[in-house]
Amino acid sequence: MKTNAVAREPKMPVFDMKMISVSDIKRDYSKVIKEVGQDEEPAFIMNHNTPEAVLMSYSYYKAFMVEMRQMIDEISSDIERLEDAQLYAEAAIRLKKDNKIRVGSDEVFAGKAAEEEDNPYSRMSDEELFDS
Repeated sequence: MKTNAVAREPKMPVFDMKMISVSDIKRDYSKVIKEVGQDEEPAFIMNHNTPEAVLMSYSYYKAFMVEMRQMIDEISSDIERLEDAQLYAEAAIRLKKDNKIRVGSDEVFAGKAAEEEDNPYSRMSDEELFDS
């Protein structure tokens, strides 16, 4: 039977984080929140010795989100650079194989201007072309 790679749970480094039981939270919520805030580290909320949730202070969450956004931006930038490099490499290969005549942009746009002069509709406004 095949498993869906997306549905698999990532392995979490449980040993690195503080663990708090659900019963501790039920017993003294304020104390747990205060400890998590003071520790400046997230904690696993355990239910029957199984991680069920993660608790973190708001300041830790904000810093975490800023760091994640920076990492995402860096990765996106890296991906863009790789895509550009791939595009340039493909263009170089095509140029080596291509024996066609090269036409500059001035020539291309000069032809476009001549076409527009011959077209009687090119000088008409949108209102003139389309009924309102």
